[in-house]
Amino acid sequence: MRENKKLVSEELSQAGEPSVITPQLIKLDKFRIISTGDIKSEEFLFNINGMPCMPRKDMTVVTGQAKTGKTVLISILMACCAREKEQGGVLGIERISEQPLRVMWVDTEQSPQSTQYILKKRVMRLIGGEFPEDKFFVFNVRSVSVGDRCGRVVVMLLPL
Repeated sequence: MRENKKLVSEELSQAGEPSVITPQLIKLDKFRIISTGDIKSEEFLFNINGMPCMPRKDMTVVTGQAKTGKTVLISILMACCAREKEQGGVLGIERISEQPLRVMWVDTEQSPQSTQYILKKRVMRLIGGEFPEDKFFVFNVRSVSVGDRCGRVVVMLLPL
């Protein structure tokens, strides 16, 4: 800890900044990225038109204006998570891993009836088979106050 404090202090001094070292600054230093450091490459969940996206272990929040396609995107991603790899992707989005993914969808915008309709009609049709209840954890929290919500629609993808 003392060595980190000394290094940070020296670098602040070289940058012409006062060397006030706070406990928060010391904690932040462990997340520092340097040009010569080794950074583990990320494992991505999907390819969208050949480009990897959505790193594993990340939470993805889809937010935007009404009627901009957030729920359609969520439906496509859910179908990609449930489909067998050999079935291929959906509309240019493909799952990278052979392993099916589980999905948690927290819908804060649709009514509970709309959420269920999306699952039964849109997602099932995109999957091309039975609805895999064991792979989807779908919650509708529209009735929860806005102050208690984290976002508009949240999808978290987890390995099985």
